[in-house]
Amino acid sequence: KSTLLNALTQSDVLAEDKTVESGTITIEAGSTTIDSVRVSGSPSDGVVVEQGASVDVIRSEVVDSARYGIAALEGDSGVRASGTIIADNQGPGLWVMCAEGCACEAPATADISDTIISNNKTVGVSLWGAVATLTNVDVRDSAPGSNFAHGMGVAASHCSQLNANTLNVDNSADVGILIDDSGAEIEGASVTRNLRGMWIQSVGASRADTVTMRGATVDDNEAVAVGVANSSQPVSVINSVLSGTKLVDVPVLVNGVTAGAMRETLTADAAPIAMDGVTGAEMRATRIAGATPIGTVAGTGAAMPVAERRLDDLG
Repeated sequence: KSTLLNALTQSDVLAEDKTVESGTITIEAGSTTIDSVRVSGSPSDGVVVEQGASVDVIRSEVVDSARYGIAALEGDSGVRASGTIIADNQGPGLWVMCAEGCACEAPATADISDTIISNNKTVGVSLWGAVATLTNVDVRDSAPGSNFAHGMGVAASHCSQLNANTLNVDNSADVGILIDDSGAEIEGASVTRNLRGMWIQSVGASRADTVTMRGATVDDNEAVAVGVANSSQPVSVINSVLSGTKLVDVPVLVNGVTAGAMRETLTADAAPIAMDGVTGAEMRATRIAGATPIGTVAGTGAAMPVAERRLDDLG
């Protein structure tokens, strides 16, 4: 067992069923492979990838960190993971970021496949000025972090691009999938048992982006299955099923405070779909079941109790 592994560089390989307990693996430069390793109980982040470095995490576990599970917080960094579990971290499971956001010249990247991201705080997967491909990824049980913040499944913001195939997002305390001023191509997603299923906002605000979701099942979410806001365009939901949306009280944003500061109740015509200030959204060959097509908030005229769901940097 190793208590701390730092400065892995130049195609290093950490393998053979090792355990890194109460430590952090930091990739400072070059490309590193972490194969069959359990990273457990870090007092900060489990795995950190610095600017210009990349990591390939294979058949490994990153669990019980005090902050991020895997963090790439600089541009021109890369994370690949397959056959891996990222779970039970006290901060986000996977955070991939270029701090310059929409002005980033070399976005951070992620390629995640056959991976479970479970029971992390604030957000399961966060993309901030990043480009990511998620294939056969399960994001489960995302819970609020400090100050009751968020609890989102997957969030793409600040001019990110999310490409996903067979993405399953289940039981998030807040939004299952958030697309904020970013683009997305999502195929065959299952978005279930979240407070809000999928929330799309400000698409095209900073650059020419599109959001397309095909072949999705959006079921058994509490407040809204799919919400589109802030003049997002174009947004398309194709060959999908939106069903089982419930009528619940939902938290609102009051003076920047979330998660229980105030609650509004959706009216009886609350819906699997919420549209607010949107001109470029369309639905094709999509079945809507269990609720009427348009939702409003009692006494407000807004399509959702929160017009924007922003994911703030944890620092």
